Amino acid sequence: MGQALCVRALPVALLLLAACGADPRPPVVEADSGPVALAPPPPLRPPAPVTPGHLAIDHRGLPCILRGDGQIACDRFGHPAELVAMPSPVRWLSRSEEWTCSHHADGVRCRRGEEEATFAADAVVTAGGRTVCSVLADRLTCLGAGTDRTGERLEHVMEDSGVRAAAVDDGALCLLGEAGRLRCLMLSEPIRTALQMEKTPLRSIDVGGGRFCGLDDGGQTHCGALDGTMPLQAIPGAPAAQTLAMGTHHACVLSALGHVACWRH
Repeated sequence: MGQALCVRALPVALLLLAACGADPRPPVVEADSGPVALAPPPPLRPPAPVTPGHLAIDHRGLPCILRGDGQIACDRFGHPAELVAMPSPVRWLSRSEEWTCSHHADGVRCRRGEEEATFAADAVVTAGGRTVCSVLADRLTCLGAGTDRTGERLEHVMEDSGVRAAAVDDGALCLLGEAGRLRCLMLSEPIRTALQMEKTPLRSIDVGGGRFCGLDDGGQTHCGALDGTMPLQAIPGAPAAQTLAMGTHHACVLSALGHVACWRH
């Protein structure tokens, strides 16, 4: 038998979905066993309150929320969130195993330990794994994980539509055009196209663990495999979302009410 989704409701803000194994053997039913009383669940630690905003999750499972006031709150699942000091209000957030990128009015700042990289405010910047990439017009800049390249020209990166969104994982970069066109590249020497779709319903994109996921205009989550072994398909049971974030093993979505749902992919 396949896997089933287990849904656990947490009050107010956090909803976790996890894959559960199924026992292929049929259950043993004892005669005259009578009704079975279900034990109440253990007490749950209430989640820290957050203001609805942008969600990012790194490859170790540490989610961060960009609050409405421009501050960032990060926590581990089940632990109270802590505010992260930023020099100025943040417009959006991208986080990975090594990089944290924040978009400010004057540009994009990405930090890895004491190292900092800055990009233009109108660049499409994304962080994933040990890599951060910036796409501005048809120019690609990537740092980290042996993929360093500065200002390299991407031939016909999106041709007529331009880049609407981008997502990177170590060795792979996905670009989403305004018309829903999707192109995923392997950051090898030379760069090669791994996957290309002329038309998708997606308005956002993220990538992790060999898969890519995105949201359509209605907030529905769609996922597929970078190697083409799993076609792009809607994820059943995923709530309508404003923001999507992927790690190596998990994907999370953030609803308009500030609720977070995560599942293993």
